[in-house]
Amino acid sequence: MLHDTPAEPAGGVAHPSRLRRRAARSLRGAAAVGFCVVIAGVTSCSGSASGAHKQTQPSTDTALIIAAPANHNAADAAFFTALITHHGQGLELSALASVRSTNTNLTAFARQSGVAMQADLDVMKALLVQWTDDADAKPGGDSSQNTPKGMTDQAAMNKLTALSGNEFDTLWLQTVLNLHVGALDMANGEIVNGTNVDAVGLAQRLTKTEQTAIDHINEIREQTGNG
Repeated sequence: MLHDTPAEPAGGVAHPSRLRRRAARSLRGAAAVGFCVVIAGVTSCSGSASGAHKQTQPSTDTALIIAAPANHNAADAAFFTALITHHGQGLELSALASVRSTNTNLTAFARQSGVAMQADLDVMKALLVQWTDDADAKPGGDSSQNTPKGMTDQAAMNKLTALSGNEFDTLWLQTVLNLHVGALDMANGEIVNGTNVDAVGLAQRLTKTEQTAIDHINEIREQTGNG
């Protein structure tokens, strides 16, 4: 037999059973928001209130920015600045592939690569903003440094914009291969010389993603006879 909870008297104190239920609901609501974290600009929550929509969990490969910026050294700053320039050219190459190539495998790889590089750029730029201990210093250090490893010159970029079809694919694949090899080399150097936990963590992730990209490019080259 069901028992009704006594109604609250007008202007009086709520019945104890009602207070317990309200407290339980408040605790569940707090738990839903208490476990939210921000990863590369995407919010995900490990807890949810009753009836709430489930949050899409980010990939375990997504770069994580810690709440408080840690110390960094010149190698960390140089790595980020070089990689930002490097990924900038990567985005240009990805955009070129979408309009100059008809190879579906190549254009699909270019789109995926572009998305990944943009995500890396967002993380690196956010971290550079956090590194405010020496606001007057340029994060890249010596501006006379050579062009980042693996990048192509402007003449080659201009040539790519004038090509199409198989000729474009051949030069594009070689150019992008060099770019990813250069990124892998820079990442390995950061792991050895860097001290910032976020920068080194990004470099460690890049050693996997860049090698995967290199393998994928070589597969496309073999499939198309551009190897």
